[in-house]
Amino acid sequence: MKKVLIDGESLTIEDVLAVARQGAKVDLAASARGLVERSHLWVNEIVNQGKPVYGINTGFGIFAEERIPSEDSAQLSRNLILSHAVGTGTPLDDEIVRAAILVRANTLAKGFSGVRVEVIETLLALLNNNVTPVVPSQGSLGSSGDLAPLSHLAMVFTTDERDLVSESGLARFEGMILSGKEAMARAGIDRIVLGPKEGLAVNNGATFSAAIAALAVYDGETLLRNAELSLAMTLEAIMGCSAAFDERLHAARGQTEHSDLPPRRAGSIRHPCVCRTRSQRAHQVHRGHTGKQRRRSPDRRVRQSRLRRRPYRAERPAGGEWVPHRCCSGICGRALILVPARCRQTRRGGYGRG
Repeated sequence: MKKVLIDGESLTIEDVLAVARQGAKVDLAASARGLVERSHLWVNEIVNQGKPVYGINTGFGIFAEERIPSEDSAQLSRNLILSHAVGTGTPLDDEIVRAAILVRANTLAKGFSGVRVEVIETLLALLNNNVTPVVPSQGSLGSSGDLAPLSHLAMVFTTDERDLVSESGLARFEGMILSGKEAMARAGIDRIVLGPKEGLAVNNGATFSAAIAALAVYDGETLLRNAELSLAMTLEAIMGCSAAFDERLHAARGQTEHSDLPPRRAGSIRHPCVCRTRSQRAHQVHRGHTGKQRRRSPDRRVRQSRLRRRPYRAERPAGGEWVPHRCCSGICGRALILVPARCRQTRRGGYGRG
């Protein structure tokens, strides 16, 4: 199974999917470990010097001017988590919670949050041991941060000197919903006491929003890719008209977005004169190009006779000619299109072999 290595810089949507839905294991890169340790030393220096810095040794919000003694910094972080764990609504799906844990761990791995390496390792232990906190779906403050959802997550893997079961949240482990304390104990993971700045680092960020968006982007691209392939295959099966997908028509109208599609998508639908597709071969069988002449319907003979009587070209541009276009399902209106000389239609209505 794929193993994801987080360093704060290279996490992809595919990585999020592998961890959230496929249960991939996660580890912290050695390069990120050094950055995290350095930022934590910086926080310790501030605490030792006694300089007032918001979120480290001060209150929050309207209490930002209140100084907090260094010996109370751990309780400050714990109180921040407990006070914001007030979400409501049905629980989020496990895949969303797992994606959010990965995103939060990756954010902390950047080395700008001042947390200990142990905080990140505990988050990764939740993923690697399939301990999934139960997180209510309502309570995010949007751009101000998913404070309530992240606090419910943090309740499971953090504790304080009282270590109350009622303050450990809920988690799913081995198919059962348990208290966070019991789930962590069964999984063999130690709950940690948050230090200075760590409470703010854990519950401040649009992490669940990013997790939901990552999964939605992947699902959206999957649906779009399948829709394109379905369209192409359906067009082949019904011998549909593909002239509307000619890139020269889009270029003439200034619709150049299709040129940004990967070759896989852009090549799903091709002009029938350019590529000998299945529908073209089927058309040639009907026309008798394989030696097996089929009886033509009266309606088809009429349409073909009209095509023969119609003037063939308005002019002959260099490298091609204006010809009436015929697709596999019949005549596509009366529009004349410029077709390269190597693949232009002959007077008898068939396709050239170039």
